[in-house]
Amino acid sequence: MKDMGRILIIAVSILFIIGLPVVTAVADESSENKPVKITGTVNDNFQIVTSDGTVYEVDTNELGNQLVEEVGKKVEATGIIEIVDDLKSITVLSYRLLD
Repeated sequence: MKDMGRILIIAVSILFIIGLPVVTAVADESSENKPVKITGTVNDNFQIVTSDGTVYEVDTNELGNQLVEEVGKKVEATGIIEIVDDLKSITVLSYRLLD
């Protein structure tokens, strides 16, 4: 019976350790889904480059497709930012030309 208690404690500990990163990932994803504004210049690689040199890949959607046609123009884009392996992308929700 004493061994069953130890096994139960070990099993619960393992489940807690495995489940903790999942809870953390869910919390991080919810904060990532908030729209943010970025300002930069559209280049011919389907990107927005900010004044500090940060590059955002423009995701394909209706507004993103319109925005990437504004090559060479300064824009303010509002959208959802996603970062994967240090690659930043924006799903454009709205934008306006600043030039």
